[in-house]
Amino acid sequence: MALMINKKRRFLVFIAALLVLVSGLMVFNALRHDSFQSMAKSIKVGDTKEQVERVLGRATQVFAPKQDFIFGRPRETWAYGSKIQQFRYAFSSEFPYFSPFRFRLFGPDDDDIAVEFDTKGRVFVVKIPKQK
Repeated sequence: MALMINKKRRFLVFIAALLVLVSGLMVFNALRHDSFQSMAKSIKVGDTKEQVERVLGRATQVFAPKQDFIFGRPRETWAYGSKIQQFRYAFSSEFPYFSPFRFRLFGPDDDDIAVEFDTKGRVFVVKIPKQK
């Protein structure tokens, strides 16, 4: 009987720790996104890649320029955003039903900060999504 209670207690402690960890990641992710938006406002057209990286750090994902009409991007684009979904978007009624990670296949997400560069490696445009 005591062994059964001990296992149950360990399980509950594990679940509680897991919930605290996930909650902490979600708060960190939200704060990080807000700080990216305020820093991205200092990026100007004509800045170099080095200047952008100095301000925003490494991009979450880099999209190389492609001339493909359907899936291509005309300019190199750096996306800055979350690597994990917000909890309310992690669940879906379609397969895979639960997807906590974000996959950017063809370009930045709508709520990513996107920095596009021209052929000389200078900022062409900075796209900052509106805060919700």
